[in-house]
Amino acid sequence: MSQKSSIAKPPPENEPAINIDERHFRHAADFLPAPVVYCDRALVFRYANPTAAQWLGKPLSEIVGYPMAEVLIPGRPELSAPRHKAVLNGEKLTLEETRLCGDGNIRHVRLDYVPDFDDDENVVGFFVLLTDLTEQRNAEARATHTYQQLKLIVDAIPAMIAYCDRDSHYVVVNQTMADWFQTDPDNLIGKTPWDLYEPDIAEKMAPAIAKVLSGERVDYEAPRRYPNGQSRVVNTTLIPDTDSDGIVIGYFVMVTDITERKLAEEKLATLAYQDSLTGVTNRRRFAEVCADEITRSQRYGHPLSIVVCDLDHFKYVNDSCGHDVGDIVLKEFANICVEVARQQVDRVARLGGEEFVILLPETSLEGASILAERLRRQCAEHIFDPSNNALGVTISIGITEWQHDEPNMEPALKRADVALYTAKDNGRNQVVAG
Repeated sequence: MSQKSSIAKPPPENEPAINIDERHFRHAADFLPAPVVYCDRALVFRYANPTAAQWLGKPLSEIVGYPMAEVLIPGRPELSAPRHKAVLNGEKLTLEETRLCGDGNIRHVRLDYVPDFDDDENVVGFFVLLTDLTEQRNAEARATHTYQQLKLIVDAIPAMIAYCDRDSHYVVVNQTMADWFQTDPDNLIGKTPWDLYEPDIAEKMAPAIAKVLSGERVDYEAPRRYPNGQSRVVNTTLIPDTDSDGIVIGYFVMVTDITERKLAEEKLATLAYQDSLTGVTNRRRFAEVCADEITRSQRYGHPLSIVVCDLDHFKYVNDSCGHDVGDIVLKEFANICVEVARQQVDRVARLGGEEFVILLPETSLEGASILAERLRRQCAEHIFDPSNNALGVTISIGITEWQHDEPNMEPALKRADVALYTAKDNGRNQVVAG
């Protein structure tokens, strides 16, 4: 819009008619949903479309032909002076700002300043197009806020969470992962499992990564070692990320430390098979071990014997010294049994009360007799001295050899029990075979 064709307020009757270019411009600009204004070099509005009038909160009759200083919010022309100077020097400008508009709305806008040149390339004014970016910026702010909240949550989760691209480069990692690797999250971006883990661990991860890249969800448990020297048992979940065509473009990773859970499971398993007082095998587990050893003896034709022991006068120990002392005696006797038995071969169990049994694989009745006598003698020589009372305890023992035609250990246990009580009836502190 040249100076000759600028719109004045109101144009005198003798002023030249608007040419076709200006008419077309006005026709198009009047229907634009974005504000458009034109100012001359004196910073007087020569054109404003209806949308600009709405934003300014004034009718067009109070805008066109009036200086900016009278139309705009007080102080705005002074704040805009540097940009006006630049555009009147022929520069095109694009700026973003938050603006309180005359209609009372606060908008985030982009302003495009375009200089208007006459035929002699002199700047005679400039156009300003305002684009409302409020919803876009609000959406971006909401997305940023949501991302920040999500990041706070993900970083606070006590599990390693990450996203990898198709080449297994970490694209996103949470704070827990960084803590496990004792570094800053940014230092992990772009790395791969082969960069972070020891070669043997990384290679074991390879099949799982191959599966997830083929589109399969993967869950598995495995031990891991981390830079601080800590070993963890972890549960790893890999979830494929696919595009709209179903092509895997990456995968999500969640690694949970299940070390404590595994330890608890092992402890529970131990408690299920271990006598809570003495730590030796309990009656339930002993029955299972017997079944396994019987199967082995039947297969190879090897002997299998048992030694059943009972502490003499144990009721007197409990009554005279107290159950606390009685418990100490039981634990010390269990330790003696373990010392006498062959490590990793024989099995010591507490059947109940003060009665114990030792299962002797690959052992005949003669071998059982030798071990039982050694056990009897060692117990008789041992000083059970929990409170400086020099307490001595003896044991009676019944031994027997399992017969290959017996379906289980029950007949042998009954024979050994009969032999045990024969030992007690004969004066205690002795070994009797049954």
